[in-house]
Amino acid sequence: TFLLAMTFTSCLKDDKYALDPSEGINVIEFLNVTAPVTGYNDPYVVYVPTTLEVVPEAEFTIGINYAGPVDLAPQDITVQLSEAPEAITDNNTKTGSSFVHPASSTFEFPSSVVIKKGEKTALVTVKVKPTQLNPTVSNAIGLKITSTSLGEISGNVGKVIYSIPIKSIWLGTYNY
Repeated sequence: TFLLAMTFTSCLKDDKYALDPSEGINVIEFLNVTAPVTGYNDPYVVYVPTTLEVVPEAEFTIGINYAGPVDLAPQDITVQLSEAPEAITDNNTKTGSSFVHPASSTFEFPSSVVIKKGEKTALVTVKVKPTQLNPTVSNAIGLKITSTSLGEISGNVGKVIYSIPIKSIWLGTYNY
């Protein structure tokens, strides 16, 4: 038993397998502003940031995150965003879901976001036009990070899906 204990304690002093933050790279990724609704092995992270009222315009917030061994941005980081309808198609094929990416005219978001020096995240507002969406389908917006001025784009959370259900006109409390 003594020999066995000594064998395992010697591993604790071995820095061969220890992670060295100076050798890591920071990534730019979408931030979990709300809890993801997908499983660990799903191809894309899916969020449900809000349930939309049937109104001409609504908003929800998304975030961009600087993650890795360096805790805060050492300089202003410019991040470019774009639509990713291919994420919807790919996700539907791989998971059997039935999301529909709405027309570009029904939502807007900034194409460029800046994570300020000394910060870790940047929050962004996405505007949606619920009255122009089809309430009979599962509307979802695919977004992706296309470039960044510092760090690498995350392979896991560099392309995400925002499911935006529309509140049913029949939702409510009824007395009979």
